[in-house]
Amino acid sequence: MICLIRPPAVETFRIATTSITLPLGLAYITAAVKNQGYAFNVIDAVGESLDTRTAYYKGYLVGLSLDKIVERIPEEAQVVAITVIFTHEWPFVAKLVERIKDRYPEKQIILGGEHVTSMPEFCLLTSPADFAVRGEGEDTILEFLHAFNSDKPDYASIDGLTFKIDGKLITNKRRARTKHVDDIHPPAWEEFNLCGYQEKRFVGGMYSSKLTMPILATRGCPYQCTFCSSPSMWTPLWIPRSPEK
Repeated sequence: MICLIRPPAVETFRIATTSITLPLGLAYITAAVKNQGYAFNVIDAVGESLDTRTAYYKGYLVGLSLDKIVERIPEEAQVVAITVIFTHEWPFVAKLVERIKDRYPEKQIILGGEHVTSMPEFCLLTSPADFAVRGEGEDTILEFLHAFNSDKPDYASIDGLTFKIDGKLITNKRRARTKHVDDIHPPAWEEFNLCGYQEKRFVGGMYSSKLTMPILATRGCPYQCTFCSSPSMWTPLWIPRSPEK
């Protein structure tokens, strides 16, 4: 079994209706795992505790506490996957990884998301996590789970993966971008608390009474802004989905 975790979200003050959104990336990964028949469970720390606020530097965290997240991880889960979108979330996630390893030292922890893609070596050197996924994760996580469940796992052959062996970091070549974006399984929104996000005025709920959710109409960005992680995450390749999709 794999346990998929969205950590608490950081908020200081509202500057847009999208300050905290539904975890679109994790919903895509959940769909990939689900459609391949792997046993899984999802812990959306935000969606499961939308009213909880915890002090965090000069702002606060929205969502479950460290202890509550760890308590929700199933004993039978052999792999724990954590998404990290923003760099300012990393200090909390590093503590979460430590707490999980303290309680479940045998579980393998794999990280993914924009922040991890930008700094995979940093994330593995500043936490006891075992693996880091760089770039789009749908194919990488499935190849990882296939290797993990085999008699002789060959992680060195999995594109887009960085991992530790005896304290040494191994960085495989980056995975080629997925060009057939219309074929990607749609996000597994049935595993998330869509109505809760809307009721608490997250996503577009600040101005709309109707249920809203994020979408990726395209993947990638042709620009290379120096302040942005997009070139690391997506490369400058821009791929639109069909209008029908």
